Amino acid sequence: MIFDCKICKKNATLQIQAGDLNVLEVRDMEGNMVYDWTGGAGENHYLCGECFDGLAKDIYRKGAKVLV
Repeated sequence: MIFDCKICKKNATLQIQAGDLNVLEVRDMEGNMVYDWTGGAGENHYLCGECFDGLAKDIYRKGAKVLV
């Protein structure tokens, strides 16, 4: 499927999944995945690489609320 960038409407190249989870993955000491809660329930935001580059620091600091 092709999605438009939420900001500039070009073809999106990235999907950002937002949600309320505090724990996303659980791994054992060898790095093997034990639980993965990253998929499923959440809101997806689609961005092109250029728009993501401009927002990456804000997304990291404030979360996906900068995309709403």
